[in-house]
Amino acid sequence: MKKKVFLKKTKPFNMKNVLLISALLFSVSLNAQTSHSIGKCKFSGQKPKSSNIVGRMQYYHNGKVRRTRIEGGKDVYTGDGDVWVIFKSPEVARKTIFRVTGNVQTCNDF
Repeated sequence: MKKKVFLKKTKPFNMKNVLLISALLFSVSLNAQTSHSIGKCKFSGQKPKSSNIVGRMQYYHNGKVRRTRIEGGKDVYTGDGDVWVIFKSPEVARKTIFRVTGNVQTCNDF
């Protein structure tokens, strides 16, 4: 006597649902904000690739940023990309302006 083996039929994947779930997970990963700490300062977003120390100020950036002029007694830094700035003194914070195409995040460490 032969044993009967019952195989459970599985439903095929619904490709529309698989694509929808994949797109949703991808968009969530793009919108996820990551947080980074430098000393007591916290910044969000993609971590910058370059850094500079100018007197009592540190700045980190993803593009090209440089001091281009003095305007009304303030140093003006221009460039592209996102910039994170850590000011070590209130005087430097008051006398510095960043004009970049990306976002500027600042932190006072004084």
